[in-house]
Amino acid sequence: MIRSLGERYAVERVESARLQLARSLEREAALAQKLAHSPVVIDWMLDDENPEKRRRAFAELASYRNSFADSNSFVGILSSRRYYNWGEEDELVTSTMSREVESDQWFFQTIESGKPISFNLDYNVNVDVSRVWINCLVTHKGKPMGLAGTGLEITNTVSRLVSSENDGTNVMLIGPGGVILAHRNSDIMAKNAKVEKQEKKITVFDLMEKEAQRKKFNTLITQAASGTTAVGELAIEGETGLTAMLPSTSLDAYVVASVDTSEFLSIRDFTPMFILLTAALILGLSMITVLLQRLVLRPLACLTDSAEKIAEGKYDLSISVKGSSEIAVLSSAFNRMTEKIRDYTRNLEGMVKERTSQLQEVNDQLTKTNTRMMESIRYAGMIQNGIMPEERMLAELFSRYSLFFRQRDIVGGDMLYIHRVRPEDPFAGFLIATIDCEGHGVSGALMTMMTESVLEHVVPAHDPHNPAAILEEAEREIRKTLSAGEAQGALQSGFDIGLCACFPREEKLIFAGAGMPLYVRDKDGTVSTVKGRHKAIRNRHRLPPEAIENIEIGTADNMFFLVTDGFVDQSGGEKERSYGTRRLYEFIAEFPDSEKGFEGEFDRYRGVHAQRDDVLVVAFSFTQSGPYEHS
Repeated sequence: MIRSLGERYAVERVESARLQLARSLEREAALAQKLAHSPVVIDWMLDDENPEKRRRAFAELASYRNSFADSNSFVGILSSRRYYNWGEEDELVTSTMSREVESDQWFFQTIESGKPISFNLDYNVNVDVSRVWINCLVTHKGKPMGLAGTGLEITNTVSRLVSSENDGTNVMLIGPGGVILAHRNSDIMAKNAKVEKQEKKITVFDLMEKEAQRKKFNTLITQAASGTTAVGELAIEGETGLTAMLPSTSLDAYVVASVDTSEFLSIRDFTPMFILLTAALILGLSMITVLLQRLVLRPLACLTDSAEKIAEGKYDLSISVKGSSEIAVLSSAFNRMTEKIRDYTRNLEGMVKERTSQLQEVNDQLTKTNTRMMESIRYAGMIQNGIMPEERMLAELFSRYSLFFRQRDIVGGDMLYIHRVRPEDPFAGFLIATIDCEGHGVSGALMTMMTESVLEHVVPAHDPHNPAAILEEAEREIRKTLSAGEAQGALQSGFDIGLCACFPREEKLIFAGAGMPLYVRDKDGTVSTVKGRHKAIRNRHRLPPEAIENIEIGTADNMFFLVTDGFVDQSGGEKERSYGTRRLYEFIAEFPDSEKGFEGEFDRYRGVHAQRDDVLVVAFSFTQSGPYEHS
């Protein structure tokens, strides 16, 4: 209990410490970024020798210093390498930055990093002050011009964090490699400020005596790096306690809080509770013993004796029942059981034969019902396959094509639709669509039947150059069909569709889609997505869907792909994840010549996993002179 409370307290303190640091930095960072975007300052940095621009820029910087918490600001100009710093007394200090000077490297490295904002924690040994420098990148037309920002003295904030008095808590900031950035011991801070090389600075590992403690602290750092609060029992500076750690939200550092649980909670605090608990346990056990003997053990002994007699074959006994307790109910049930046993032993063989005959009859009936049902479903599958276009139509229409169609069950909800504009002239134009109806099995198959019927009714009555109008009219027909009668009020169903109007002689393709995109690969292997309407064709929409649009694409040197979501949603691979759109892009970009390419890729990725959904993929392209070369 003490450890649990201590862990909670340590987590609370480390989170509170990190929050106080973040609050101190967020306001100054926002104001510093605004300074870096000031047009007046940027105009001056473009021409820092101009007296008038300098005057206006200095006035602008003075107004910002009035808002900064520490009333200081700085500007570093990359072109002239001049560095201007205004301190708390509004005193201007200027210098020239050089790449040859080690102490100036931060200026050039910060600019070259390209980060819009960065934080640098610095401790000044002369004034015993910790300061966070907020460096904001100043750019003009995308090019870096220099840095601007402010320095925030967080000595008081850090002091409140690292010197919690009389509560057994010590908070510190550590940087990469465990270097101590803030600590209540000013000697540690002074030494780290004087030493330039990181390897010679005092680290948190120097405060631990045993190697096992250092390894455990490294484990906490690894856990905290993932963003979670790490808690463990460690001995730091000779004091063993619970240590919690979190990464700072703004600085490249970790906030560490160590709690000595004995300072705020000890085992002596629980003494009254232990005495009360012990007395209650003794009294409770005494009462339970008496009641258990009277109400449970004696009646159970009687039941046990009776059960032994029944085991010996004496079924004519009966137990006296007194009261309405659980034991009395059990005794009544025991008497009924004894009576049943007597009846069952007399009639058991006849009952077994009767039950066996009934079960056999039910099993036969189920077998017949299942056989009839499977025959009906197989026949429905034959009917559904009958409305699918034959593959030879694809060979007649396209110079190159690939078809992969596999239903999850005997019948399913995916279908291919082809309609020639003029059957007597196969290459005057035609419509090809890939459709994914909602539902699987029988429900999906019924939707494909209805969808095929609606398209056969709608397509001949519309201009083939306007597939968007065809889909909008199909949606109206679906709405009328699925909204007839009171029982259909709650029904919501529909289908995804990608519809292509192809005109080989004109070398163009017009696409309209609802819930299904068209993938296009050009001659260089670049794959792009032509998106139709996001929402599928439905009888009811929660919100009014956007209009369906026609998108015209040239057919020369392009290959087109219509893919239902059963392909990209299939689980598989080493991590058992969905195939996904990214893998589909990569596969299409290197699509093989084999007509079994999609089927082979699907089976390879699926492996031993069951097929999740119906799958339909159609890929096609046209030659420069048109597909009628193959007629």
